[in-house]
Amino acid sequence: MAELLFLMWLHLKSTVSPRRSRELIEIFGNAEKVYLADKKAYVNAGVTNQHMLHELLDKNTKTADKEIEKAKRLGIRVIGFGTEDYPIILNEIPDPPMILYVKGSVDVLHRRNIFCIVGTRHSTAYGMSAAIGVAEQLARCGMIILSGVAMGIDSAAHRGALRGGGKTIGIMGCGLDVEYPADNGEIRRAIAENGALVSEFPLGTPPIGSNFPMRNRLLSAFSLGVAVMEAGEKSGALITAKYAAEQGRDVFALPGNISNPMSSGTNRLIQDGAALLTGADAIIAEYLLRYPEFFDLETETKEQILFEEKDFVSENEAEILRESHVTEYEKRLYKYLTREPLHINELSRNSGVSIREAQSIITMLQIKGKVRVYPGNRFGL
Repeated sequence: MAELLFLMWLHLKSTVSPRRSRELIEIFGNAEKVYLADKKAYVNAGVTNQHMLHELLDKNTKTADKEIEKAKRLGIRVIGFGTEDYPIILNEIPDPPMILYVKGSVDVLHRRNIFCIVGTRHSTAYGMSAAIGVAEQLARCGMIILSGVAMGIDSAAHRGALRGGGKTIGIMGCGLDVEYPADNGEIRRAIAENGALVSEFPLGTPPIGSNFPMRNRLLSAFSLGVAVMEAGEKSGALITAKYAAEQGRDVFALPGNISNPMSSGTNRLIQDGAALLTGADAIIAEYLLRYPEFFDLETETKEQILFEEKDFVSENEAEILRESHVTEYEKRLYKYLTREPLHINELSRNSGVSIREAQSIITMLQIKGKVRVYPGNRFGL
């Protein structure tokens, strides 16, 4: 308990980053010895920033003690760096949190069959459907789905995991006692009951922008790989993908309509070398031979898992993903394409399919090289 108090004391120093905290612990031996050090020892350890030095010389532990007690009252576990309950996987990154706040199961954080699904808050029906479907099928196969608890793709991933009867982990960019997003209370409660809500931020910390890149490094650190479903050019999901690549994790990306700004980031990830995500089977195929112990195959055969397509909106869309020629489903719109480019709305009216279906068909025709793309969301042969 004493070491936890000193870890919390260090954690609450606003000028001491996780990376710097780890360095100090490695130099001095543990958090208690960091606490007991004097000015000369800090300077010898390379602490030259006067604000940091001033904070480290403040030896008052009352705030740290109150933080631990408050978490206990709220039913939140406080886990310190290097302690028995601390996830070993986080030792692989250079800047592990000194403290993790956990609501729910701590055991789930020690599992290695964790997969991360992320994407934009401003998702389309296509992206939401893919996130739910992939998460559900992975959960049914025994994998744990991790995401960031935000609206849009994150929420879809958590819901898909729960719908598949699996476990899910949510990592938040604010204090665990902060109701954020305000409309996501139900999903947060479900995550805590069927997995874990996790944060490194002290209780009461608001969801300010600078928190989320820090949160994103943990999304990838906990995971075997990261799937980005939809992301604009400046989406935080791309930061998660960047961390994943740096941490040696796999990166998958869902291809999308090149006219959709919410697919610009994922399409660029594919261009830069991310694995093409065509469904949960792409992820399962990647890990099934490498880590067969991660999958619950007692109720489903390997053949069913590898070839069953339930990730997207319909069986027709699954057929599109399997075939390289123009399918009957695609022909519903393809026969209305001409050398004269038409707007997606006009193609939808002419063919009698919804705009959502038209966008889905156009996406697959683009992948097959069967359609030309023109400015202004127009398409032709």
